[in-house]
Amino acid sequence: MHAARFSGQPCLNSGALKSRRRTTFPVEFKVSMNLKIEKWDSRTLGELSRRAMLDKLQREGYNTTVYTFGPGTSFGDHSHPVDKKDAILGGRFLFRMGGEEVILEPGDQLEVPKGKTHYAECVGSEPVTFVDASKQSIL
Repeated sequence: MHAARFSGQPCLNSGALKSRRRTTFPVEFKVSMNLKIEKWDSRTLGELSRRAMLDKLQREGYNTTVYTFGPGTSFGDHSHPVDKKDAILGGRFLFRMGGEEVILEPGDQLEVPKGKTHYAECVGSEPVTFVDASKQSIL
């Protein structure tokens, strides 16, 4: 796993969560070999809010539903029959797919291709507010 925070914030850049080796990145991106993670850009999208995230995802053609999950909630290995995007509004959400693992934080949006097996878990002491965005395939 290679995960980064943004705007000069610390990042984990080890393959295991137990490692705490930190580095600083001056740009806004999540480092990952295979995971497609988009960070909320308040310069172009405005302040992160539920309404702003829903509007963005709906403009991208996604159907959206908002859920709140308690700390410790986990979702074992599973897949979906449609392309999805997971977007975090609050809390911290561990996500594992394709041999990589990352902790998503507010504003993070992760693409989940249809049929791709993945695992997720709410980490930390706060509930996770999560936008489940799905895109139906056009036949």
